[in-house]
Amino acid sequence: MKRIPLNWLQAFEATGRTGSFKAAAEELNVSPSTISHQVRDLEAHLGTLLFSRSRRQVVLTDEGRNLLPDLTLGFESIRRASTTDRPASTRLHIGAFPFLANEIITPNINALRQVLPGAEIRLFTHTDLDALTRVSTAERLDVVVRYGPSNGRIPGFASRKLADVALVPIAGPAADVDGPASLLRQPLIRVLGPFQGWERWLAEFAPEVEHPAYSLETDSFHAAMLAVARNEGVCLGVLPYLSRWIREGKVGALSDLTLPLSDQAAYAVYAPFQASNPLIERFVTWLKDVLR
Repeated sequence: MKRIPLNWLQAFEATGRTGSFKAAAEELNVSPSTISHQVRDLEAHLGTLLFSRSRRQVVLTDEGRNLLPDLTLGFESIRRASTTDRPASTRLHIGAFPFLANEIITPNINALRQVLPGAEIRLFTHTDLDALTRVSTAERLDVVVRYGPSNGRIPGFASRKLADVALVPIAGPAADVDGPASLLRQPLIRVLGPFQGWERWLAEFAPEVEHPAYSLETDSFHAAMLAVARNEGVCLGVLPYLSRWIREGKVGALSDLTLPLSDQAAYAVYAPFQASNPLIERFVTWLKDVLR
């Protein structure tokens, strides 16, 4: 037998319980004619008259009275399950790349605890999107901080923009660097990442240099920044993540050679079911302030 559409059963149950097509329509946010048609479709499917209709009212037939209690019980169970107050989330598992985790979030963890009082905060140094929807809650992340397209569209996920990003040449405190020529005489450190940083920067500020030699190539932004701070070469830092290091004098920046990236931005990314999680909202607000 063909499965009965749920909306037919819902229309019948609401009409039988309230006593009118109009009241059922208001409850289900559809038109009375829609309710009437769905009930007639159900009657035709069952081959049974469920209501006796007149101009002023609808009255349950014997068949309708026999069917209604079980349906009311079932839909009431569904309503309870969908409206039961859930306990507020008490954890925030964060994924962040190592520099952000080690140099920005961890040094400010006490301030984050004040923003998320009583919450279990865990910090992981990976930003895999699939970690946001893992079956195991222990392995699942609540939010990851990563780069994304400037339009913020990350298929299958929700996101909140944290900041625009830009590439800025940086050198160690002892380096004698004052422009593109002196910068390119230094050992170049390349971060293997999403931006093709040196290629884009050279195209803008030193187009005559096509294939520079690199003294170090690494997929770790953190490792590259530490090497620069030890005066082992120059690199392209990412703003706003490096802003505090620059202010504190750990590295120097050639700010007039900054290259804004119009196609990328920094985002907090989370699964759609987390959209109303207040801990994520507070974390995003806090991190945006820290990155300024």
